[in-house]
Amino acid sequence: MKDKTARKPDQREDNLDRREFITGVAATAAAFSIVEPGRVRGTEANSRIEVGCVGLGGRGRLIAGMLKEHANYQITAVADYFPNVAKSAGESCGVKEDRRFSGLLGYKRLIASKVDAVFLETPPCFFPDHAAAAVDAGCHVYIAKPVAVDVPGCVSIAESGKKATAKEKVFLVDFQVPTAALKELEEAGLAEDTIVWFWGDHGRGLPRAKRWIYDSGLRVPLIIRVPEKWRKLVMPANPDGPAGQALKPGGVNDDLVAFIDFAPTMLSLVDIKIPDYIQGRAFLGPQKAQPRDYIYAARDRMDEAYDLIRAVRDKRYKYIRNYMWHVTRGQDIEYMNLIPTMQEMRRLNAEGKLKGPQLQYFEPTKPVEELYDCQNDPHEVNNLAGKKKYRKILERMRKAHLQWVKDTGDIGLIPESEFDQIKRPNGQYEDTASPIFFAAGQTHIGIVSPTPGASIVYRTGPGDWKLYTEPVGLKPGQTLRAKACRIGFNDSAEATFKIGDKLAAKAPQINQTDPNHWRSKVAPEMLERARKIKAMDGQGEKAIPQYTEASNDEYASVRYWAAVGLHTSCKSAKSKDSATPALQKALKDPSTVVRVAAAQALTDWGHGQEALPVLTEATKDKTETARLYAIHALKKLGEKARPALPQIKEMLGDANKDVVKVAKATIKRLENK
Repeated sequence: MKDKTARKPDQREDNLDRREFITGVAATAAAFSIVEPGRVRGTEANSRIEVGCVGLGGRGRLIAGMLKEHANYQITAVADYFPNVAKSAGESCGVKEDRRFSGLLGYKRLIASKVDAVFLETPPCFFPDHAAAAVDAGCHVYIAKPVAVDVPGCVSIAESGKKATAKEKVFLVDFQVPTAALKELEEAGLAEDTIVWFWGDHGRGLPRAKRWIYDSGLRVPLIIRVPEKWRKLVMPANPDGPAGQALKPGGVNDDLVAFIDFAPTMLSLVDIKIPDYIQGRAFLGPQKAQPRDYIYAARDRMDEAYDLIRAVRDKRYKYIRNYMWHVTRGQDIEYMNLIPTMQEMRRLNAEGKLKGPQLQYFEPTKPVEELYDCQNDPHEVNNLAGKKKYRKILERMRKAHLQWVKDTGDIGLIPESEFDQIKRPNGQYEDTASPIFFAAGQTHIGIVSPTPGASIVYRTGPGDWKLYTEPVGLKPGQTLRAKACRIGFNDSAEATFKIGDKLAAKAPQINQTDPNHWRSKVAPEMLERARKIKAMDGQGEKAIPQYTEASNDEYASVRYWAAVGLHTSCKSAKSKDSATPALQKALKDPSTVVRVAAAQALTDWGHGQEALPVLTEATKDKTETARLYAIHALKKLGEKARPALPQIKEMLGDANKDVVKVAKATIKRLENK
């Protein structure tokens, strides 16, 4: 039977919520009932649509669950690269064993099984091929966002959509754009008075993408809808010129833009003066700045794994500085290891089946510097940093990077545990000062905290705490309770006030400059010395004299990088012997992280009897991140850390979840041997 609620094809909404698409009546009409059941099934007797689901990861299982709830759909086939995933999903969805397909070509066997519709929830790099095959077979197609990972893929998807239309087949893409908000603006008559922004937050969740500073992790969509009446406001200098043309529907602006530019641009558009302390640049509006020559990026600790990378990009080239070049890209991160793609990459690498650029992720070390021509090498796999032809470009980009780290006061070269010591000596958090009450009129009470930057919450009864933004009206018999809090501090003790209590006549003067702020404790010369010693990266044993000298520096951060430099640069027995005295001295350094770096090097070089106890002692440090450095050192030592296995097992009870993750991985590695 034909669904009487069906819209005509030209009445169908362009964008639908995923759940609405699958489970709602309107979605049913829009998705499949716009054609006769006879055309879908080949028979009028049974209007249930047989569905094949390709890709049964987290999102795929979510979609399959929705389809199971809907009476008009029946999942008759599933496909996933991993056999165990296909088996589990098939059992959950009641799919026959002979219609649970796996492997790279599993999607082809699913399509050949004569399903009516195919739901694609695989990684988007596969969408173009999968969608084309489904359309060619006469199937309806549903694709999650994003539709592809590059321009050719998007073109292929567009062609498949046109072909599906010609065949009277549904081809629906879920862009997940909040169309309800746009519709609400239209219904309120505000659509032509509203500038709408839409952007992504990071690259796709695959290795070398999300969390990485290659373009696959940094480059995200930014779409801005500017009503015609506001185009002169947005581009006041020349709204009809080349730049202004980018504001028209379908226009493209190729200026370099970073997230840090969003805030000043918003202020510019609403005609609020941009404060001097804002680092970003407005790219629209009356206060539009000159377009950027460069954008910058940084990668530091990701979950339990330490790294330290900085990047600079102009319109064509990307420069990357690996400050922890001695650490592989493919570090052991529990969250990443849960991703099927990561599991498969690790399996193929272990079996020696990865070739060429595929191996890059698992190389034991990284280049100190990387340079890519993003125009001719968009995937950033051909490092040009060592090529004479690109020396001037490398030097220009390196200079831009060094200027940026100075201008921003980049503190990445301060080891995290050392930075935590600056902020919270011996792991002790500072208390936020208790609120002070003062008179703010005859019936209202003002509240302040002596701690600069603190927020205040209050309540006058048993209800929830409220954020303090203005003086509070207080009635006889009520008790005003207040607490102050600041990120990185303990909350203050609760302060109370009742009418009749002693009260300051006016707001006390609070010094908003915090003399104890960590910035006041970071000496500029320390950062400069750290940058100077890191400039020796990649010079091998030639740098041993500089590292040895720096091991006596007054600043712990410099001494830490000196110890790391000696460990990574000394390859011959002679060089190790020459560096050993400096590292032995560092075993008694007042900084835990320096002791850890020295002990790791010495244990690695066969001096475990004197150095390993220093590492085990560091596993009990009061600073959580110092313990994280210690367990990482033990993990990297592998078999040489076996005598410390009892202490490593004790770390399974650590209060820091990242310490526990590394301890688990270390124990697994040692006990599997």
